[in-house]
Amino acid sequence: MDSPNSTKLANKRFRSDSGSSSDPEATPNWPRFLVVSSGGDDNALANLSPFAVNKGIEGVVGTPKSIKRLRSGDLLVEVSRSAQANNLLRTKTLVNAAVRVTPHRSLNSSKGVIRCLDIKNCSDEEILDGLASQQVSHIHRISVLREGVRKPTGTFILTLNTPKLPKTLKIGYLQVKVEIYIPNPIRCFNCQRYGHFKTSCNRPATCGKCGEEGHSGDTYGSKCTETADVANLLADEFESNSSSNHYSQAFQTFLYTAEKRKVNFTSDNSEDYNSLFNITELRIALERSNDTATGPDEVHYQFLKHLPDNSLLVLLDIFSGIWENGNFPAAWREATIIPIAKPGKDPTNPTNYRPISLTSCLCKTFERMVPSHVGIHGNEKVDTLAKEALQMDVTNLHLPHTDYRPNINGYIKSKWQELWDSFPENKLYQVKPTIGTVGNATPRKRRDDLVLTRARIGHTYLTHVYLLHGDERPYCIPCDCDVTVSHILVDCYEYSHIRQKYYTVPHLKTLFEHIDPSLILDFLKESNLYRKF
Repeated sequence: MDSPNSTKLANKRFRSDSGSSSDPEATPNWPRFLVVSSGGDDNALANLSPFAVNKGIEGVVGTPKSIKRLRSGDLLVEVSRSAQANNLLRTKTLVNAAVRVTPHRSLNSSKGVIRCLDIKNCSDEEILDGLASQQVSHIHRISVLREGVRKPTGTFILTLNTPKLPKTLKIGYLQVKVEIYIPNPIRCFNCQRYGHFKTSCNRPATCGKCGEEGHSGDTYGSKCTETADVANLLADEFESNSSSNHYSQAFQTFLYTAEKRKVNFTSDNSEDYNSLFNITELRIALERSNDTATGPDEVHYQFLKHLPDNSLLVLLDIFSGIWENGNFPAAWREATIIPIAKPGKDPTNPTNYRPISLTSCLCKTFERMVPSHVGIHGNEKVDTLAKEALQMDVTNLHLPHTDYRPNINGYIKSKWQELWDSFPENKLYQVKPTIGTVGNATPRKRRDDLVLTRARIGHTYLTHVYLLHGDERPYCIPCDCDVTVSHILVDCYEYSHIRQKYYTVPHLKTLFEHIDPSLILDFLKESNLYRKF
């Protein structure tokens, strides 16, 4: 008769042996996720009671790990043992309804990325044969285009026959870390949104460059040809150039303090400048006006100069009413903006235009009447003396050296600019083609200043640490290109959903000249790239 201890040992050995056959790690090739669909065209599975279906599945496999209904009406069953998977795969009927059970086509496998220069020169067949015992079923080697030639790298995309990605893989005697593979995002080039393709899009067409609707056929990176879209691009550029972001931090602080200061406007209206205009002031203002272009109201100076006396009196009453009541016409606040292309610059780039503002001739006539009216006497006399001085002989005067300094500095700067313009392919030239100080304010924290400086010069820990370690240059798998500062801050699809929260720019020059540095830093922090720069 066996002792109790020998019986316990036998039972333990029996449980261990029986459990090893159903251990997921011991037999990893069985499918964990199975799809149960109707066997016929009547979709009988969707008409069955959920209680009956649950009892039917439990009768076949026992208690599964989970059961979920898909949008197609099929059932996704997750099992935890190979015996459950085998039993369910053999099932042909469920609750008297014909069913078809198949492994899920994507959930039973996983994809990862490895980077190993030691297998760079190995063939794909050799690598796949060496990793087959670790459930690797397919490999895809990343190659880069160098000087028109495709060259292999040490980066590989692996497909494994297991739903859980291992942390490391043993490549010969090496332990190589496995990273999660992030595929290219699904993007619609019709509405420029993510999550669906162009063929299934029902939204109106949107331009991938300016974001406006109504561009049929425009894709990301194309040029806007519609007049309204070009006008919007130029308007955004001019607005950015005129914003207060270009002021220094010290001046912005001073401006904020000055604007908060209250001004005393109390008056008894007995001052001389509160009196109404007279006809002489109006005639003098019209005589001094030049025949410039008209504003949005299209009223020309020649029209005003040829008005009869009674019409001039009506215009004078209008000006006096505005001066007395302080109701400045809203139409005078508008202007027609004429973009003038800078000579020698790319006309397709909105940053290469300067604006010319055409305001109302009536408004400029009114403004010309104000200086002599508010008590600044002698303006006419000063203008007369200035014209007479142009006819006088030039007197040789001794000029101090400080008067020459701006001209010398300007000449030296122009020579520097000419030398800098001779290197248009330099990556720093793309960031700042014009010599001068940085337009945006410098952050207060030293770490922030360090990150922005590294971003401007294009040298960061993330993009150049491979030089110290002797590795290959980092490669962006979703975008199929090298990892650079310009790619991360402007182009990379992986961070586009975060980047759109803070800014949208076409290139680094616009980013560093017109975007607040705090927005760039916030983007890097949310993308978990701040400490890698």
